[in-house]
Amino acid sequence: MPVPEPIAWTEKLTKRYGSLVALSRCTLSVRPGEVLGLLGPNGAGKTTLLRIWAGLIRPSSGTARVANWDCWRHPARVHRHLGYLPGEVRLFRRMSGRAVLELLGRLHPGGNVSAAVALAQRWQLDLSRRVDRASSGMRQKLALAHVCSLDVPLLVLDEPTANLDPDARRQVLEHLRQLRHQGKAVVFSSHVLSEVEQVSDRVAVLYRGELRHLGPLDQLRRSYRIQLRLAARGQGTLQPPPPGECRVQSRGQGSWELEVPRLRPELLRWLASLPVEEVRIQPLALEQLYRRVIQQEEP
Repeated sequence: MPVPEPIAWTEKLTKRYGSLVALSRCTLSVRPGEVLGLLGPNGAGKTTLLRIWAGLIRPSSGTARVANWDCWRHPARVHRHLGYLPGEVRLFRRMSGRAVLELLGRLHPGGNVSAAVALAQRWQLDLSRRVDRASSGMRQKLALAHVCSLDVPLLVLDEPTANLDPDARRQVLEHLRQLRHQGKAVVFSSHVLSEVEQVSDRVAVLYRGELRHLGPLDQLRRSYRIQLRLAARGQGTLQPPPPGECRVQSRGQGSWELEVPRLRPELLRWLASLPVEEVRIQPLALEQLYRRVIQQEEP
């Protein structure tokens, strides 16, 4: 099956605010039917990237495109293909939830009021309540009901589960998975690593404005961390492992840690030949990758 062309991409995308570099030469893409999760601490550049894709910020250099339209030069064209949820949701506070969905649905070229109302009701929202009398979580779900019901190929969501309770988070993440199966592309940022791991096909880690990691989660799940402790007679040295990609690090006192992309038979035979006193083999998790990326820069 041929790989679909990206619906959105950036190339050497950079945004500066004076001497501050908010985003530096970022190149990535997202394809139809794919969920791309953005991770990074506060100030990493996630929101800057999403706002540029939404046509709200002019890049200092580089390119950002959606459906082959330049996001800054042709924002009206871009918005025909994109639904955007900002990190701080602001709605018309004196209107009812239903009135908000009707207004926003009519304003957006891809608006679908009936689908938005149905989604809001599935999420148990009282659409007769005025926005200023709703909780922050209810306002978040109201905004999500509008954005997720749009008839567009790409959704760009900045912290979509912020302010939501655990059950509401589960409902939203399940809906993102359904959108992926419908062929839509979704880009969303989050500080909750488990959320990104649940729904993303690929993950991008931003740090200090730079893209430090971009890769599929399936590949990460197939990688392993091996922790072993050698018996006293073998604590001096560790014989080299079989040829292949392998990261080896000493933890002192005969303890070693290895990271391998797969458990090859020759690797297992090599482990069996060692004077091992204790061994632990664990699949690598997204949290381990994230912390390694961040800790490389910590003093």
